[in-house]
Amino acid sequence: MNKRVFLPRRFEKDMKKSGLEDTDYLNAIEELAKGLHDGELGGKLYKKRVQAPGQGKRGGYRVIIATKKKERWFFLYGFKKGQKDTLTPIEHTALKTLASDLLSMTEEELKTLLEAKEYREL
Repeated sequence: MNKRVFLPRRFEKDMKKSGLEDTDYLNAIEELAKGLHDGELGGKLYKKRVQAPGQGKRGGYRVIIATKKKERWFFLYGFKKGQKDTLTPIEHTALKTLASDLLSMTEEELKTLLEAKEYREL
């Protein structure tokens, strides 16, 4: 199975100070593909802890990932653990809608999104 992993420009900007690198995100996807996550949120959304550089997962970040556990994996939202416990109902609804839109995109629509530099593929 060929996994395609995408990071939104806004997500990268929000997570810039985290020190996380592409390999950290790819490792999170590998773990999620094996069923290791911190919660299935419905609507093809999963919560996953990502270890902060030099710290354990307890001092890390939580990320929300959209996937059908097939070839496409979209990081949507991230925050420092301790900053908040979970999503608000409004955030959850918005992310479910976004996940549905992203996961149903055609290859041509995805290509347009990448060319607009709204998302970056790892």
